[in-house]
Amino acid sequence: MNKKGIIFFSSLLLLAGCGDKNTTDSDPEEPVVEGTEEKTEIFETESPSHTYNDLVNETTFTEEYGLQAWEDYKKIIDDVDLGKINLINEDNPNFDELNGTSREEIQEEVESIVEREDVFQDEVEVSENEILTFYRYPPAEDSEYKETAQFLAELTFYYADNNLMFSSITPGYYSVEMDNLPTANDLMTLMTVSEIENLNSKVYTISEMQINDDKIQQVMIPAMNVNEEGSEELLAFYFFTRDEDIIQYAYLPFSMVSQDFPTNSILLFYQLIPEIENL
Repeated sequence: MNKKGIIFFSSLLLLAGCGDKNTTDSDPEEPVVEGTEEKTEIFETESPSHTYNDLVNETTFTEEYGLQAWEDYKKIIDDVDLGKINLINEDNPNFDELNGTSREEIQEEVESIVEREDVFQDEVEVSENEILTFYRYPPAEDSEYKETAQFLAELTFYYADNNLMFSSITPGYYSVEMDNLPTANDLMTLMTVSEIENLNSKVYTISEMQINDDKIQQVMIPAMNVNEEGSEELLAFYFFTRDEDIIQYAYLPFSMVSQDFPTNSILLFYQLIPEIENL
């Protein structure tokens, strides 16, 4: 496998304001743990396979309602086509060659798969040819999070000229446990998805794009780093994978991405297209 690079971006611009996330602050000296003590029941219906199946469990999304979003997400993307994002990252993009699934087709998939009637939809027009569509999963009516969380998880779909270019699932209400987080240096040594699984880390973004003929998937977990001043800093550490192999890394201050996980995921993909094309 080709050598991977580590990319650090000191700043990113958001595509658009996509709604506030509900978070809980966490302090290195006072770890915060949110969630229910009861185990989420296992879904009895057959679940589609996904590279990151073993990274997601009942602790990833708050309550069973949040975890249901993961099951729905896998079913929705199981039979869709992503347009090649590198085609619109060129100076003169050719939208006619994208061949991604349309918004209408994704909407039909959502309506046929998502059983919850309270899942609500939102859209942001990024540009004349670009739209972000969100499907958000609120807490149950009797949930303890009903008054504090607008939604527990969200599915995001990014379209260019009505072609699906990106999909993701991210938490809407979450906390970060500061105890025993891996360091950025430790994460840079990992080579496979299985090694990420062994960390048993909390996941805050799962997403995918098509670059040339490869589906490239992305997963983000928290990590710690010591900055130039010698202080500990919480990072959002992104792995980019092709099948089971980690092919690229990137990291950002967690505070920079925590209010808009999907948009920052898209921007990182765009930044890394030239790097990934050469791997």
